[in-house]
Amino acid sequence: HGFSDAAAGFAVGVLFQMSSPEGGLLIFLYNGLAFGLQPIAGLLLDRLKQAQRGAAFGLVLTSIGLTVFWLNPRLGILLIGLGSAFFHAGGGAVSILNSPGKASGPGVFAAFGVIGLVIGIRLSFTNDLPITVCLAAALVFFAITALFIHSVEMKSTGNFEIPSGLEFPLILVLIAFAARSFV
Repeated sequence: HGFSDAAAGFAVGVLFQMSSPEGGLLIFLYNGLAFGLQPIAGLLLDRLKQAQRGAAFGLVLTSIGLTVFWLNPRLGILLIGLGSAFFHAGGGAVSILNSPGKASGPGVFAAFGVIGLVIGIRLSFTNDLPITVCLAAALVFFAITALFIHSVEMKSTGNFEIPSGLEFPLILVLIAFAARSFV
């Protein structure tokens, strides 16, 4: 989680330093995707019963996004945002599945994200390509590792659909996340 959020913090920090309307819009896009799509990524991973693979997929998307970020910031931030949504939904589910009835698993999962975010933002001031390569390589390493770590399997809870009438509140949540990034 720390490396995933360090990668996102690095990219967002570089965009922030652009001091341009496009940089601000890309930060807005990142937050809308990374946070607003988590419920949708979670529903998809629940349906597929693939939380662990979803977390690994998110790490790979983030790695690819970070790699192409220097050539195409728009595509890079799109992939980083999508990767973040899948990683957080899948990784959060894995931490909950592996510590049933306890808050310690999800608490440790969350704590490393905050640490990574701070480190990534700080590293963004170096604006250094080797840091990007190291972060991208670490994400791929952790994605591969995640696929081989034994985890509790997701149980089938039936086909969950968004209950009718919840579409509007979900859209409000997405708008709230996007507004937070704007501020």
